[in-house]
Amino acid sequence: MNEPIEVITDDQVSLRRRLLNVRTIGSLVFGLLLLFFLSRVIFSEDFDWAFVWRLVGQADPGFLALAFLAYYATFPLRGFRWRYVLARSGMSVRFRDATEILFLSWFVNCLVPAKLGDLYRAYLLRANYAASISRTVGTVFIERIADIIIIAVLALTAGYWSFRGRSRPDIDALFIVGFVVAVGFVLLLVGLRLFGA
Repeated sequence: MNEPIEVITDDQVSLRRRLLNVRTIGSLVFGLLLLFFLSRVIFSEDFDWAFVWRLVGQADPGFLALAFLAYYATFPLRGFRWRYVLARSGMSVRFRDATEILFLSWFVNCLVPAKLGDLYRAYLLRANYAASISRTVGTVFIERIADIIIIAVLALTAGYWSFRGRSRPDIDALFIVGFVVAVGFVLLLVGLRLFGA
């Protein structure tokens, strides 16, 4: 039997107010400063940042704008998907809140290693919606499986289109392995859906 959906009342403190506080903003600023410091240590002062910016300036602005739009347009879609997964697990979260939390977690993933932004997402959801860490991490795990399947399918399609008729045996083996992995994850999800508790 499905668990009852948790309904959030109107007297709950705004998620935006909780996220845009001094502690959250301070942690993000600290992450940016740490990233700058590490870049100076790794690349040393001999690294020519001006040359990098010149290369960026030579890029087509239209393609840059299109890439920017294509990347950030996925966040509302990811927020909708995560909201749906949360609803299936018995928790009701607003679309805007789910998108904001997911966006912040991806930003943290860009600053720190080991996908710690996913844990930060679980922390934000727990802090604002009293969700259990295990439930939130479970939804993130489901999302990662879906991402792997999508990436595998896109890679197989692009690889076949690029190397069709002239691929080497090792490339063909990569296609086969990717296909098996994608099908395996699909079967796993179907099995969990049909036979899971």
